[in-house]
Amino acid sequence: MKQLYTIAVLLFSASALPAFAVTPPEGVPHHTVLSRTLDDEYDKYKKKADDFLKEGRYADARKQYQNCLEVPGFEKDTYATTKIDEIDRCLYLRDQASKAISAGRGSEAVGFWQQVLTINPTDPQTRSNLTDYWTDQGNIAYAQKKYGEAKKAYTEALSYAVKQDILRIQIQNSDTYLKQEQAAQATNEAAKQPLPSVTAAPANTPVVRKPAPVSVSPARTGMIAGIGAVGLGASLYALTLKSQFNSKLDELKKVSAEVDPDNDGTILTQAEKDRWDKAYADAQKASNKNGLYKACIGVASAAVIAEIYFLIKKPKAARKGLSWQPASSGVGIVARYTF
Repeated sequence: MKQLYTIAVLLFSASALPAFAVTPPEGVPHHTVLSRTLDDEYDKYKKKADDFLKEGRYADARKQYQNCLEVPGFEKDTYATTKIDEIDRCLYLRDQASKAISAGRGSEAVGFWQQVLTINPTDPQTRSNLTDYWTDQGNIAYAQKKYGEAKKAYTEALSYAVKQDILRIQIQNSDTYLKQEQAAQATNEAAKQPLPSVTAAPANTPVVRKPAPVSVSPARTGMIAGIGAVGLGASLYALTLKSQFNSKLDELKKVSAEVDPDNDGTILTQAEKDRWDKAYADAQKASNKNGLYKACIGVASAAVIAEIYFLIKKPKAARKGLSWQPASSGVGIVARYTF
């Protein structure tokens, strides 16, 4: 009987105690701590992915967005799935642009690159491709003396370029030649007009003689043209080297994304490994020409500066007439007449 009484008292006491460990405070959900941890994990992946996307590192960004979807509770996250779709679209457009460039369809490639920038405006590789394309078009037009088209192409390249000094100089050169062409055209138009009637001047009217125009020697013209040709050749070769490197680098990234989608350094088959090795070797070979690329840029810059100097520095007109000067040998003076 005493034992039954003791058990009843213990049961009554246990039922009377507040259930601190069972019921959470009012208004606080059971998963508060867990949810905060999951949110932090999701935000970590999301920040990495956004940073990679701004740098144009699409494979790395896609992997981080995929990690966002693997966080419990975020399997159908709209933001991450949308970004993955955008990345796939950008990779497709960049691949189409590379094929168009290889086939000689430059304007079509420009359209693909511009679509990439519509999705990801900060993509540095795409902006560099557009800079190179429009600079190349400007150089071709400049060499053909189509200075209006050259200026338009250089201006287009300027909107994508990071380093703009040489482009601004080329735009200035194009403007200079355009003004010269406009002046020559105006002179030709004036020459076509009928001459006004000439009336004899009075006998005591002084005759004002205008100085003879300064003529540009063929040697000077040839020198300027030669400097321009050297600069243009160096620029075109530098652009070719850079385009080859970008193409090989894009191919390496594409192959890496296909044979190692998880980016963990694991390639499953030997055929895929051989494919990656070849892409890497091609990219490394193109990278080894970086010194030659810099040398070409230096030559092109020097040629531009030299060309500007000779365009700005006008030749001096030779003075005609009789002049006296000391004799080069012996004692006395020498009379000299310049025609």
